[in-house]
Amino acid sequence: MYKLFAQFFIVGTCVLICFTAAEFSMKGNVKKRNTVIRADNNLPSTCYNSTVIKNVDSLKRVVFASKFIFTGKISSVQIRKRGAEKSRRIIFKVYVRRVLKGDISALSDLLNVVTRKNNSSSRASLLVEGGLRNNVCSTVNRKPAILFSERLSSPLKLLIDPVPLSVDRVRRVKTLIQGKVSENLFYSLLDRVVQPLLELQRVLFCLMYLTYCGYSDKFS
Repeated sequence: MYKLFAQFFIVGTCVLICFTAAEFSMKGNVKKRNTVIRADNNLPSTCYNSTVIKNVDSLKRVVFASKFIFTGKISSVQIRKRGAEKSRRIIFKVYVRRVLKGDISALSDLLNVVTRKNNSSSRASLLVEGGLRNNVCSTVNRKPAILFSERLSSPLKLLIDPVPLSVDRVRRVKTLIQGKVSENLFYSLLDRVVQPLLELQRVLFCLMYLTYCGYSDKFS
């Protein structure tokens, strides 16, 4: 029995040595996988502006300076070269979802309405122009955003890069827009009240002056 156990032990040891040798020979021929993840420094820019929304004063200036503010989904991005120096500008194609500020009828002149093939619904798109860029912002495709435009033109000129869309950001923009409207309404009502009072003050002053002149002539 002891001899049988010794034979099994010797055979098992030999098999283990063979597998170990084979493993070492494979490691010598196979390249070890590199598990270190390296960041690519040449990734395309996202063309998003997430910083302006964090500062109340900056956001207020942008909202007040914007003629049109609307939300939409960015469908495509392309680069156009302009001028003698061939400056590169980003052109976004945006499917408009909701207009937060501005004359909708004026904006509708720039819209390109497309009917979907699957159903009878339609959607409107327009072109907006961003700032100078050195690369294409391909990562914004199909991303919803808030867009701020300074004037009515084709394409619309953006004040800042598109702001990533969220419910909280839309609420903050709407609050500033409503606050500006309320402020304008207050000053409008104030002008309506103050202006007649100023006219009445001028009339009373003239009457008092004429009365004073009449009494002066009477007693002179």
